[in-house]
Order: sequence, then structure tokens, then C-alpha cells
Amino acid sequence: MSHGDIILQAESTQFRVNSDVLAQQSSVFKNMFALSLLANDPAVEVCPIVHVSGTAKDWELLFGVFYQPFSSSASRPLDVVASMLRLGRKYDIPAARDDALSRLRAEFPAEYQVWNKRDEFLTTIDDHAPFTSIS
Repeated sequence: MSHGDIILQAESTQFRVNSDVLAQQSSVFKNMFALSLLANDPAVEVCPIVHVSGTAKDWELLFGVFYQPFSSSASRPLDVVASMLRLGRKYDIPAARDDALSRLRAEFPAEYQVWNKRDEFLTTIDDHAPFTSIS
């Protein structure tokens, strides 16, 4: 596995990350790297720069999750779950998207009886932070 061989730039923030990890998690990145679409792109220290959409904060939170196993028992803050869902849908990262959706469904079930009987929260919500739009 290579070490930090690509730069992802979100907004004005650059992340030096491992292309193997991205390709393993996302079909979008896997296809991009397989087609060698980055050969003529600008580079930093011989690492090609890939401009991505989404906020730098979303990517920072998602990268924190990439290097930890996806676990249904571990709690995650709502902003991490929201980032997993946003970027998981946009960049076809099934593990992140599905994990986020299962946490949200468990936290906010569609049926009152299920919600009323739940005894464990899969996400943590900071009491001092306002809710964020997940869109």
C-alpha cells in the first residue's frame, strides 16, 4: 500500500491521502485511478491534486472514519454521520452511506412504538451544537 500518494483538495484545504484506501472504499475513485485520469493534473511533491466537492470539514470527518473500522456498536457524532451520508452518496462509498443510514434509522425510527422502546443511541448529538442539514 502506498503512503499519501494523492492530494484531495476540498475548498482551500488539501489532504494527502492513500489512493488505495480511496479506491477500496469508493467506486468513483477506483474508476478514476484505473483510468489514469490524473496524469496531466497539477501535482504537489509528485502527488496529483484531485479537486473534490463537499466541504473540507466533511472530508476531514470522513477520513477519520476511513482509518477506523465501520462498527454498528461505536457511537459517532451527528456531524460525522452527516458527512458519511453526504460524501457516501456523492462518491459511491457504500460502507459510509449504509452505516450512516442504519444509524439514522435506529436513532430516528419511522414508527413511534419502535422509537419509544429504543434504549441505545447509535449516534451522539452534542447538546451545544445546532442540528445540521444532511441533504
